[in-house]
This record gives sequence, structure tokens and C-alpha cells, in this order.
Amino acid sequence: NSLLHNSGNNVKYLGNRYENGSGVYKAPTVSAGTPDADFTIPFTPAVTLGGGETGITYSIRLGFYSKVGTRVHAQGTIVLTNKGSSTGAMKIANLPFTSNATTNNQGCASLSVDGFTGVSGAVVGYMLPNDTAITLNFTGTGSATAVNDTHATNTTNFTFAIDYEAAS
Repeated sequence: NSLLHNSGNNVKYLGNRYENGSGVYKAPTVSAGTPDADFTIPFTPAVTLGGGETGITYSIRLGFYSKVGTRVHAQGTIVLTNKGSSTGAMKIANLPFTSNATTNNQGCASLSVDGFTGVSGAVVGYMLPNDTAITLNFTGTGSATAVNDTHATNTTNFTFAIDYEAAS
């Protein structure tokens, strides 16, 4: 496995240390919330329907993020095995940091999706101010329509990436 270090050097993981081509050095200790980390940190994304998660099960819930200052890049994959019984608007939740409160400064998500029903056009996502979730809409109706529980199936899956400004 290799990582791209912020300096642009190709960095190879060697267990508990990294090699950058000019020698081996021990990996820095980083944890959730550490600003200016040079490496990606795992997190566990989730799907919510109307804010609830009752009965939702997954075969994959995988996310990674990096944060430089207040700028966050998060990406992940979610694969449902049961959409559960919650109802309402669907969101990709549990992003690692709350977005800032500035109106019209939302992060925009890139999504690859499958396993929906009754959805036409593209599925798009964005973050609202003071939120830790990606709001999902589809665009095939001529305007943005919220993705909700009636569009989800037991095989709904997402691959996503988003860049956004964190509150701190």
C-alpha cells in the first residue's frame, strides 16, 4: 500500500512506519480531530432516513478523511443489506466534522450510486450549514427532489467523496 504525503512524496506503509524513498521514519500519531494531519483517518459513515436508522444493516460501511486547517475531504462506500423501517429523507450521515455555519458555503458531493427505485436523473449531494450529513436529491424531474425511504432498496449502495469547510 502507498499513500500520497502532503509534500507530494510517494510514501509506503511498512507496518508501524513509513518510507519516503530517502529513508524510513516512524508514522506520526494522529487521531480524529487532529488538524493538519498528513494521513487519512478512518470513520464510519451511515445512512439515515428521516434522521433514523431503525433496522438498517450494511455489508460495507467504510470511510476515510483528511483535514487541513478547517478544510475536510471525506470519502467512503456504503452498501446496504436491509434498508430498515425508518422513513423520510435519506442522508449519508456521521461525517467526521460539523460543517461551518456560513449560508451558501455548502460542500458538494461526488456520488456513484446503485440500487435505487423510482429515481430518475442524477443523484446529487451537498452539506447544509451546521450539519454532519450529505443531503441527497435526484434531478430527473426538472428540479431537485429529495431521495427518501421509498427510493431505497435492500441493495442501495454509494461511493462518495466530499470536500467541505468544517466549523473548526
